[in-house]
Amino acid sequence: MARWKEFQGHGTLLMIGTFANAQEDGSMAIFTTREAAEAFARSDPFVLNGVVRGWSIREWNEAIAGP
Repeated sequence: MARWKEFQGHGTLLMIGTFANAQEDGSMAIFTTREAAEAFARSDPFVLNGVVRGWSIREWNEAIAGP
């Protein structure tokens, strides 16, 4: 959680959480930039210690934006 709060404090992490079936479907985080997502994943303790087997970053098109 300390890692999440660091990125959230910088304003680059908008949301993070697991899918309903986390064991099979994993989790997802939404960042403001690709660079922030890469930095988070590369330094994530779960990744560094082999708890997370793999990760990917996917681009997406926002359909609804806030005011």
